[in-house]
Amino acid sequence: MTLGYFTAPGLLIPQLSSVDQASAINELSQRLQQAGRIEDSLTFFQAVLECDYLSSSATEDGVAFLHARVRGIDQPCFAAGFSKAGVRWRDGSHVHAVFLMAVPPVETQLYLALMSALARLSRTTQLMSSLMTCRQAKEVLQLLNAVELSAPVHRGEPLVLKDRKD
Repeated sequence: MTLGYFTAPGLLIPQLSSVDQASAINELSQRLQQAGRIEDSLTFFQAVLECDYLSSSATEDGVAFLHARVRGIDQPCFAAGFSKAGVRWRDGSHVHAVFLMAVPPVETQLYLALMSALARLSRTTQLMSSLMTCRQAKEVLQLLNAVELSAPVHRGEPLVLKDRKD
């Protein structure tokens, strides 16, 4: 299973229009709602900001990993946006890749596997450089399909994912 399984072209923005953290989170939250992955983008947006306030999501490498656990989500998914110029983060840094995960309240193992795969992706300089040069969402998805997830195990059995809606 790859990172591409947890997203879709409509959730991938090769060039974010946002210039600050709140706008970027809102832009990605809107995409998640439009794709039917979350019920209410405003509630989700607020949950993401609250979570990020407790612990900053930005890394020294210019990548941000945001998430929120809200009701109404069937399985973990994510939206992602990229900015060559950088999105101004609340700590003053500039973030070039934003990964926004929507996670069911009770899901832990799959969330951790997804987060681990995204972290590995962010440390792969060549792949991150390629993501930054993509012009279309389908190109981004193709690159994300190259990153394998570690298979989470639930009670000794492989985790079975529900069919995606798209």
